[in-house]
Amino acid sequence: MIKHMVIERLIREEKIEAVVLGCTELPLMYADDKLPIPVFDTLQYLMRESLIICLRSENVSDPEIR
Repeated sequence: MIKHMVIERLIREEKIEAVVLGCTELPLMYADDKLPIPVFDTLQYLMRESLIICLRSENVSDPEIR
């Protein structure tokens, strides 16, 4: 797949061990793909932490959020 060419090259040549998807479009582009290295989606982390902050400010207690 063409979109994997850059990641595959980086794995091979630069020996990367993980990929950070630090852009809004990248997680969408790779959403259904399985890559051979760990992938970190910064939007998932941002969304989770934003939700935790909002729920704490509303005094909502949900053990699933922690």
